[in-house]
Amino acid sequence: MAPAHRRTLHVGLIGAGIGGLTAAIGLARYGARVTVLEAATELGEIGAGIQMTPNVAKLLIDWGVADVIGDNLVEFDELNLRTKDGKKVGYAKMNTRQLLGVPWWLVHRMYVVCSALWLKEERESFLHETGTSTTVW
Repeated sequence: MAPAHRRTLHVGLIGAGIGGLTAAIGLARYGARVTVLEAATELGEIGAGIQMTPNVAKLLIDWGVADVIGDNLVEFDELNLRTKDGKKVGYAKMNTRQLLGVPWWLVHRMYVVCSALWLKEERESFLHETGTSTTVW
């Protein structure tokens, strides 16, 4: 039998990068109150392009993050492996959507981080602290 009152889980996460914000979205969607602590005073264009494998793509779709990122998610249909001087040493045809029903995307990490911050549903569940300022969503 379920308890008469339900305790709210409050989770603290260190770092507002992809891992921290993805964990925060998932935890908030399941009812937890989440505090994300970040040393940087603002979040922005840091890092490089990343691959969003099919398992991650499914989460981004289910959580609405893919809709926020939109056209900045690039689905690719072939993969070329090259040496540091550009010589092609491998090739694979990628038909991930056809095989698994979800895409394999490439995206700049900034769009993933910023989209997590823009999701209205989660903003009420987050306390996000950056550098010296605190913002409550």
